[in-house]
Amino acid sequence: MTDSTLLSAAAELGGQGRHTPPIERAYPLERIADAHAHAERGRTRKKIVIRV
Repeated sequence: MTDSTLLSAAAELGGQGRHTPPIERAYPLERIADAHAHAERGRTRKKIVIRV
């Protein structure tokens, strides 16, 4: 499978509510610098979300 095929399959599963990636923390856009610092620590195991 190509990367684009895998991405399409993942998007479809997400759209159907059959897959939700694990979220470690969500930040508002105003705190994007904090989100970046969190990611740079290198200990993130889940996704970091930026709320727009």
